[in-house]
Amino acid sequence: MSQLELGWPAMSDEALLCGLTKWLGPYLFGLSSRTDLQRINLAKIFEALLTWEQRRELDRCAPTHMAVPVASVSQSITAIPQLRPWR
Repeated sequence: MSQLELGWPAMSDEALLCGLTKWLGPYLFGLSSRTDLQRINLAKIFEALLTWEQRRELDRCAPTHMAVPVASVSQSITAIPQLRPWR
């Protein structure tokens, strides 16, 4: 199934460029410097293009955070010398 069949908005480079003024334009109002542009949170803007149900499905399929057992994290850190925080 394609993104459109699932109801997801088209977010390819081409689709985003074609609709640039629609999805990004409102966030550019009042910006006057490069620093202002760097403060734009594109993840939040893209998230705003989704419905609540789509955001929920995205969080389910690709969570931004995961809980992992503490033991596995410390084992991973000690197994790779470059990642040892106490060195």
